[in-house]
Amino acid sequence: MAGLLMCLQITLGWYMLNSGLHRELMANKKKPGVSQYRMAFHLIDPFLIFGIFFYNASSLLLQPQNVNHL
Repeated sequence: MAGLLMCLQITLGWYMLNSGLHRELMANKKKPGVSQYRMAFHLIDPFLIFGIFFYNASSLLLQPQNVNHL
């Protein structure tokens, strides 16, 4: 799952940069910019990847305790 999200991160990065590199902008020598919506999706994806890694690490490190002693 995390591997697919990493591939999505690369694809979203290319898609985001592609939105700001139009030939019309470059021909008119205007400052290139990217779509704020594409940048937001590009930012949300690493948080999802980190959440998956954190959940997996915490489930491996924090084993359930036996509560039958009560």
